[in-house]
Amino acid sequence: MRAVPPGFDVSVWEQLESARARVSSGDLAGAGEIYRIAYEARRARQDHYYASVIAHQAGVNEADLKRKHEWNLIAVAEADAVTDRTRVRDFYASNLNNLGMTYAQLGERSLAKTTFERALTHASELAPGAYADQVRAGIERNLARLSTEGVAT
Repeated sequence: MRAVPPGFDVSVWEQLESARARVSSGDLAGAGEIYRIAYEARRARQDHYYASVIAHQAGVNEADLKRKHEWNLIAVAEADAVTDRTRVRDFYASNLNNLGMTYAQLGERSLAKTTFERALTHASELAPGAYADQVRAGIERNLARLSTEGVAT
């Protein structure tokens, strides 16, 4: 198991690591169940920050496009409910990028474009560095694909 990041809830980290191990072993259904249980527990506590983190990871690892999209919608909605915006600043643009990708894959070009543009705006809030460059480049690549191909991947 990877080390728990400073200040991160140990129980949530353990659930995420357990789900990651299931994904690595090919047990996507088992991972999905761990994400669902972890999300529901945090949602019941109205812990929007961790609910967003869990939903984001569930969306990343979900194979079914419709369920992936639902997780992405949840991840953004939960992040939007976090009062202290500095807590979600580091992953909010990525959440929006993932949501934009599923909108594009579902053929919702207008919603995809709007979501990618919103993601790009929030990418400017990231601390300069490799991660910010990676997130920004991914969003810009998805916007370009949307204009030329119509579907982001």
